[in-house]
Amino acid sequence: METLLKVDLSTIKEQTGGVLELTEKLHLPSQGGVDFPEPVTVNVQVNRTNQGYYVSGKIQGRYKVPCDRCLETIWEPLTAEFAENFYDRRGREREETDKIAGPEGLDLTPTLLEAITFGLPMKHLCRADCRGLCSVCGKNLNLSSCSCSEQEIDPRLAVLAKWKK
Repeated sequence: METLLKVDLSTIKEQTGGVLELTEKLHLPSQGGVDFPEPVTVNVQVNRTNQGYYVSGKIQGRYKVPCDRCLETIWEPLTAEFAENFYDRRGREREETDKIAGPEGLDLTPTLLEAITFGLPMKHLCRADCRGLCSVCGKNLNLSSCSCSEQEIDPRLAVLAKWKK
């Protein structure tokens, strides 16, 4: 995985309570059908604690995705926040899930990608009343109606339809 954002901690490494703030424009990779053709803005604040670093921030931008019903391409705003503790290698015992600050700095790539994944909605719609595609002919029902029969019976259940008559 390509490193998206690495933070140099040399300016606050030795001072507990030190704060480092930075703003970066990043080009994000496409993931799960979501494209990021424009750079996003990432604001990061790193606070030096007595056990490591507390990192918080916000990601803002836009992304391009197909509508889940009609497959038209839509642009959506992206806003995702993150907060994470990174611990020094020295000191207390570590849990398996603890994130460790490396000697060369903090690699925030996994944190950023996780925040984006959790910040995206489960369903993307071009509009709330999107009618989607016809299940028979595939026509976009937002643009025009089709003459397909709405009542298509599953061939496995056709015997039951005859029985009802």
